[in-house]
Amino acid sequence: MEKKKFIFWNIIVLTCLTACLGKSATNEKSAKNDSIYQNEIFLLPDTLLSKEQEHMVNEIKKVLRENIVLKEGHFCNNATEEDFEARRIPLYYYDLLEKNIQELNKSIDNGDVADLEKIFKEFKNQVQ
Repeated sequence: MEKKKFIFWNIIVLTCLTACLGKSATNEKSAKNDSIYQNEIFLLPDTLLSKEQEHMVNEIKKVLRENIVLKEGHFCNNATEEDFEARRIPLYYYDLLEKNIQELNKSIDNGDVADLEKIFKEFKNQVQ
């Protein structure tokens, strides 16, 4: 049961990338402060998002939809930092995505994921 919860939360974090927005960081210090703000934003309902935030959410969804794939039984991110920057998505989200994919793939390697195809399909449905 604990393994299922761990997998579930990794998928939730990946999906939450589709519902969050952060401020652009102009230097390392502001990037650290932004990460605190960005973590809190995960809980904002769509109805409270500004037009700018809605646009960011849509850009994040596009990146995830276009670049997250299953390859040889693992989640893979084909997006680069440059892809995130080109869409004006803070690199915080790129780093978070990479970290969560690594953790999810570690769980897959440990045999903690029963139906990877189903999980991937649900994820793709969430980013549509």
